Amino acid sequence: MTGEQALAIRTTDATMHAWDLARAINAPEELDPGLVAWIEDHLTEIYVGLAESPVSADTTHRFCAAPATPPLTGEAQQARLLRLMGR
Repeated sequence: MTGEQALAIRTTDATMHAWDLARAINAPEELDPGLVAWIEDHLTEIYVGLAESPVSADTTHRFCAAPATPPLTGEAQQARLLRLMGR
């Protein structure tokens, strides 16, 4: 794994956990739209070559939770990313 990929994984992980924490403490849950867009646009590249990936059909969901719901028509970008990440 390159340093760039490791940083992208940490950034994605920190973003998802920031949302988790906001939800847990009943704080505003809106993530930075630019960060959400960057993560979504690069999700396949971020997890390329890893056994666990939120975008791989072969994932066991040991580290990346399975999406809880199917995609919705007109789903907002943050909602789509959160759903893909099992939130």
